[in-house]
Amino acid sequence: MRKIRKISFFGILGILTAVLFLASISYMQAQVQTKGKPDNPPGKPDKPDEEEATWAVQLPDIESGMMLYGDGNPYVNDGNKVIVKTETMKSKVKGKIYYTYFFCFKLVYPTDRYAGFKDVGLYDAHTNSELSYCLFPGGCGENAPECMKCFLNQEHPVDGSEYFYLKFWISEFSLPGRTLEDMPIDISYPLNTGHNGVKFRIQNTEDFFDPETQFHNIDCEEHHTQSGYGFSASITKTAYNTWKISFDNEDLLVQETYTIRKHPVRPITENVVPLEATGNFTFWIDFIKVEEEQ
Repeated sequence: MRKIRKISFFGILGILTAVLFLASISYMQAQVQTKGKPDNPPGKPDKPDEEEATWAVQLPDIESGMMLYGDGNPYVNDGNKVIVKTETMKSKVKGKIYYTYFFCFKLVYPTDRYAGFKDVGLYDAHTNSELSYCLFPGGCGENAPECMKCFLNQEHPVDGSEYFYLKFWISEFSLPGRTLEDMPIDISYPLNTGHNGVKFRIQNTEDFFDPETQFHNIDCEEHHTQSGYGFSASITKTAYNTWKISFDNEDLLVQETYTIRKHPVRPITENVVPLEATGNFTFWIDFIKVEEEQ
């Protein structure tokens, strides 16, 4: 009987020891979770929070004579048909953190809002005679590059397209401070010259079942010339909550494009360009951080 009581005592002691051990581990984990990581570790700046704000775009109206025009009212982001936002990309080079900022404006069809180009001329056009080109909605014909010029120079998004999209890259190397708010007012800085400083897209079809008969898209981006990049588009902070992106006689590469799948299962695709030309652009667009109502 004494032996049995002795065994029971050591068994209870073992259970209590295990419980205390598990409790100590749980306490230590809770302490670690409570402490967490510092909000701003040495040498690692906080990520800018421009994307958390509500944004709007303002364009000149058609009477202004500018190549890019709007319907006369601000385009406030609604997350559906009108999408206006900024994005921030963080990269690390030799242990140092750098940021690139993106300004985005998108109109999704169908919508009663529109934006358009006018008086954009195209030159130095090239076609791939082995591919079908001039496949744009709007009855713009089959003669290149007039078909692309016709489709580009109208209100967007047109019937038959999916969306109209503008996107601008701004590198912090071009800015005087780490965030957009750091910019002084009324001083202009270049866009990310020579590396995708601007891109816009008129998307007509997302998935091409037959790229020879379905509508194609327009992609527009910086143009590389033999003399190098002469790109001087700029960004200017014109008010505490407004950033103006401006182009003054800038040559951009305008392409008719579509995407084909290169693998039946894997997401491997190829961008095909049956027609391209150079366009000369002069326009401005304001991105406005909307103040929240109190």
